[in-house]
Amino acid sequence: MSAAAEGLWLAPLRGVTIRTFRSVFGDAIREAGFSGLYAPFIPVNAGFRFSKRLFADILPKAGEPPQAPLLVPQVIGKDPTALREWCKAVLDLGYLRADLNAGCPFPMIRRKGRGSGLLRTPDVLERMLAAGCEAMGAGNFSVKTRLGVERTDEWERLFSIFNRYPISELIVHARTMREFYNGDTHIDTFGEILSRSRIPVCYNGNINTAEQYRSILGRFGDDPLFTGVMIGRGLIANPALVREIRGGDSLDAATLRAFHDEVLAGYQEELSGDTHVISKMKELWWYMGTMFLNAEKPLKRLRKSKNVREYKAAVCEVLRCEIRR
Repeated sequence: MSAAAEGLWLAPLRGVTIRTFRSVFGDAIREAGFSGLYAPFIPVNAGFRFSKRLFADILPKAGEPPQAPLLVPQVIGKDPTALREWCKAVLDLGYLRADLNAGCPFPMIRRKGRGSGLLRTPDVLERMLAAGCEAMGAGNFSVKTRLGVERTDEWERLFSIFNRYPISELIVHARTMREFYNGDTHIDTFGEILSRSRIPVCYNGNINTAEQYRSILGRFGDDPLFTGVMIGRGLIANPALVREIRGGDSLDAATLRAFHDEVLAGYQEELSGDTHVISKMKELWWYMGTMFLNAEKPLKRLRKSKNVREYKAAVCEVLRCEIRR
């Protein structure tokens, strides 16, 4: 199995894998030999102009370690001219790579022809690929995508397009747009894609345990074009999943408490007022809450908490519940 095949990436999740979360998660990622993290998408529209507000999440800050090459900025949009300007801004900030989101399945995104909506319009998709590869340079522009819109067999049409461009990597979420995040992923179809792609391919979708990760590596790890696995919700739910993948101990309450407290402290420093702070923490608990058995009542109290004091009390109750194995 090649070193590239053991690549491990944190998937972008808008509103969750933002700077504060990444700064806490970053040490664990470096220690575990992660390939890196993808930042949540930055939208671009016709007439795009750089602004610090738009790029706030990836702007280098004084005293912080360099974010490139560990962090890969991601863009979402459908205007090639705007994409070129966005890529120029990313390069000016010192980033070496960029990624096009052609996979987001949320209705408000796809209905505007962005994210997985690009898969409906091959001519627009081609123009975006051409613009991104040209602006970033060959081998520095990746694409996060899906198997298709309605059916899994749409991948053949899509990959006939992708294969014409010097894309550095395709991160394939092994579901269609219509399947959203529901049901099993289509691992056999991913295997067909890998066998016929001319571009390096990374697997994404439904990796929640170390066993699932190892199963994917065991099946595809010897293929020279397989670059590894991208994990999103599984890593957010279980901050110890990195450790488990590398053969360490399973999640325990102390690990989750330490991770939680560090993220909370970061938000308290960054944000103003209890409402904003606990709102961001509640987003994390939509995922972390799935790791506990019989925790419905304390999780409900957590979601209803109105200030940090109430919130912390509910967290203590949740952490006394049994962790799912």
